[in-house]
Amino acid sequence: MASKTNIAEREAINCQSHEAQENCVEFLQLLRRRANFAIGITHTPRALPHAKAIKIQCGGLLGLQKALDPIAVESKVSDVRGLLRRALRRFENLGDLPFDEIIRAVSQYKGRQIRPQRNKRGKFDE
Repeated sequence: MASKTNIAEREAINCQSHEAQENCVEFLQLLRRRANFAIGITHTPRALPHAKAIKIQCGGLLGLQKALDPIAVESKVSDVRGLLRRALRRFENLGDLPFDEIIRAVSQYKGRQIRPQRNKRGKFDE
């Protein structure tokens, strides 16, 4: 349900379905409330640093996918709306999801690693 929009030099993603957007927002809010300890935060800040927000979003979706299909080996989620629909069919309410399993995936999620910087001579800095 995602559509891309360019705003100057930025790329924004919009959801084309109001229902899908509401489900995503609710799932993200539930994740954020439950994932603070897993990402090393003792309070709930208004805005998270980008890396922690991505860890919650990507790790949470992968955790939900694994909770719904324990033998899945997918390393990405290509259909968020479909995943949330499957979760709602199985659990009826997003608040009833197995968050222990999902948060475990959040804590294990590794984002992109920072590449070492090259100096002016093309060598890596130590």
